[in-house]
Amino acid sequence: MFNKLLTSLLASFLLSGCVYSVHTSKLDTPVKKPAFEDQLTTDFHSEMSIDNSEKMVSIGDDLFNVARYYETVSVYEVIPFSSPTNTRFPQKQQWIATHNYNDGVSGDLLVYTTPAYHRSQIGIILDESYSLSTSKPLVQLSGAKEGRRWKLIGQGTFFSRREQSTRKTEEPTWGLRFGGFQSGMYVFEIVNRSESTVTEILQTVKVTEQDFMAGFVVRNVFVKGTQSYKSGVIGFKAKDLKATKA
Repeated sequence: MFNKLLTSLLASFLLSGCVYSVHTSKLDTPVKKPAFEDQLTTDFHSEMSIDNSEKMVSIGDDLFNVARYYETVSVYEVIPFSSPTNTRFPQKQQWIATHNYNDGVSGDLLVYTTPAYHRSQIGIILDESYSLSTSKPLVQLSGAKEGRRWKLIGQGTFFSRREQSTRKTEEPTWGLRFGGFQSGMYVFEIVNRSESTVTEILQTVKVTEQDFMAGFVVRNVFVKGTQSYKSGVIGFKAKDLKATKA
């Protein structure tokens, strides 16, 4: 009789498979994780290769180069871990703490689940900062293998923030080059400086000495002479008016 009972118990154990320790209990009131909305900001930037101090240039030299662009920064939430099951961790889902976890050593931790991941039958054990708090933080909450645990491969908090920056140029990078002094006129050349191996003159600007010393504006940059043309050299100051307004 005893042998039959033992055989029956062994058969039952083999049929049921592995038995896992269960350290989870369902919460009376689930705790919603605060939803994170993607953030998007766009800023205008105007950068000039020199400051507003006095500079000296010779014929053929650049006075300055200007780059103007819009930078868009998007901040979004991701799960930077690989799922050990055949279902990937879903992104941009509402996760809810549905269970409590306490193995007698860990203290009380929350188990977050979402219907989009194994229909909330498997959850992730996290602390209050959403960090993994056990060596096997993924846990099965129901079914024949309740209590089963998995390790995760990844880094950071389970719900992490990522930032992505994109840049859109308002206009090609350009420069102002001193072309010389001809027939009483100061000659300046607006040249293309955007990833081109060949210097492309976009426009020629000629100003009198009076205008040069009083100051003139080219593409929203104020240029003012500080030293008249002498032996192929001029002195000047420049200020990016568009950067001042931005």
